[in-house]
Parts: sequence; structure tokens; C-alpha cells
Amino acid sequence: MTDQMILAVAQSGAKLALADYLPRSFFTTSERGVFWLDSQKRGEGLNLADFAANRYGLFTIETGMKASFEHRGPRVTMLAAQTSVTAFEQRYAS
Repeated sequence: MTDQMILAVAQSGAKLALADYLPRSFFTTSERGVFWLDSQKRGEGLNLADFAANRYGLFTIETGMKASFEHRGPRVTMLAAQTSVTAFEQRYAS
């Protein structure tokens, strides 16, 4: 599910972070400008997003705090959420 979300965002044509941008040392990148948080490196302990990721494979994405709401919300976040739901449905169908 994670791979499908990341690939969908990376291939969407959405404006992504620069290749050398890394928000903090506890983020990892797997596609240009797409980052995911490693909660074990973050050092804050688990939160609800971590629980969901560990239990169901769902997670949140960083959509760029400096980008406009129009870009972050409808464009990137909705695409990621829809892709994740589709992957979830395929995984747990019948």
C-alpha cells in the first residue's frame, strides 16, 4: 500500500520537494521528493499514525508545509488517500 501511494504521488506531476530536501534525519525518501517518517528513528514513541501503519499498513504523508492548501489538500493528499484505499480494498477483498 505504501509503495502504491508513494508511486502515485511521484508520478502525478505534482510539485514535489527538491531532491536534496530532507525534513529531518528520521525521514526516508524512496522517490524524488517523496518522504516518509520512520517512527523508530523519530524517538517520540508510537502515536495513532504509527499504530495504523503497524496494524493496517496505512500511513500519512508529508505534503509540503510550504505548499499551498490547494496543492497539499485536493491534489496530493486526496490522491494518496484514494490510492491507499484502493490498495486496502484489493488486499482485503473477499
